[in-house]
Amino acid sequence: MLYRILADGVVLLHVAFVTFVVLGGFLVWRWRWVALVHVIPALYPAGLARPTQAVLGTLVLALNLVAYGVLLRRK
Repeated sequence: MLYRILADGVVLLHVAFVTFVVLGGFLVWRWRWVALVHVIPALYPAGLARPTQAVLGTLVLALNLVAYGVLLRRK
């Protein structure tokens, strides 16, 4: 039972981290200090092909550019 609880905790932590990486730019709208810790690291499983990595990375980058762009326009 303990291992199941620990595994569930790891999954929740991972989901929270990935969500932060993908959507973290939008959090900056509310809390500007988040920009200091928000980074877009490579979150690719080892088996992904190079074109798939490029598409996923581009999507994450585009989402964050939109988030930061809207923030700058509001200013």
